[in-house]
Amino acid sequence: MARDLIDFGIERSRHEHLFGREDVLAAIDRHIDSAGASGRWVLVTGGPGMGKSAILSRWLDVHEQRGHTAPHHFLRRDVRDWDRPEAVARSLSAQIEALYPAQKDPEARPESRLIELLAKVSKHELVPRGERLVLVVDGLDEARSDSAGQNPLPGFLPYALPPRVRSGGGMPRDTRSRMASRRARRRKRGGCAGISAS
Repeated sequence: MARDLIDFGIERSRHEHLFGREDVLAAIDRHIDSAGASGRWVLVTGGPGMGKSAILSRWLDVHEQRGHTAPHHFLRRDVRDWDRPEAVARSLSAQIEALYPAQKDPEARPESRLIELLAKVSKHELVPRGERLVLVVDGLDEARSDSAGQNPLPGFLPYALPPRVRSGGGMPRDTRSRMASRRARRRKRGGCAGISAS
């Protein structure tokens, strides 16, 4: 729905000036391209202030200049509801529906809207055309959880990606290590690649 679309223009403009990170941008492309038809997670990691958000924002800019649109979401604590898992899922779903309006289901349940939409887009749009869809989610460590100690990521990230769907995200190194077992399971189901921003 149009009301679920979030304009991240101001957030992305904070990262307009990125210098000397072409190697990381190329590594992101390489990992995304090497997945073939499989789904793949690509994680950009690094300490605070290492430029993860700037790298992902620049990656979006470069691909938009090439005519490719990647649905994206920047999680930010205390900026409206941007850090709420349900807001992330709504935002990504609305952007995907704008790209593939024939796959929109007005009756979709909010908790399953994103995963069901990705499956339909994969089956009916991407696989037949040999195309891919890349989702970008920055600030994975900033997702809000309603329960202390609970990992909020399953609240908005699909447990597995369907064929020809890739997801790129940014998170600090320590968050990445806490999620190691989850990533190991994903490697078996479709792949996960890590890229250091440092």
